[in-house]
Amino acid sequence: MRPVKERASFYPARDGKGRKIESIYSGRITWRLPAGSVVPFPEPQTLIITVDISSEGVVEKCSSVKSGEFEVPVDPCMRYPVGLKGRVYAGPDGKPVAARYIERITHEIQSR
Repeated sequence: MRPVKERASFYPARDGKGRKIESIYSGRITWRLPAGSVVPFPEPQTLIITVDISSEGVVEKCSSVKSGEFEVPVDPCMRYPVGLKGRVYAGPDGKPVAARYIERITHEIQSR
């Protein structure tokens, strides 16, 4: 991080008279690893989405848990809003039952 701070420069926005003003800054950073450097394998990252479904097939609750630095651009539960009508699941006797849907997504890098 030190090289970034040492090399960085920033000049605040100014009005016509040269006074600092509030504004929006947009910029880019290009990260380059030194030639020949190696990167260790990251720890596996997991996202678990749990959806409780009533015996009528209606979403009652949704929650998500992530591990590591798993990046989730939007709330995974947006796909399963409370009140959404879906499938009705049957128990062994053929009658409708409440269910829990669990979705696990794992990102892992392995040597080959």
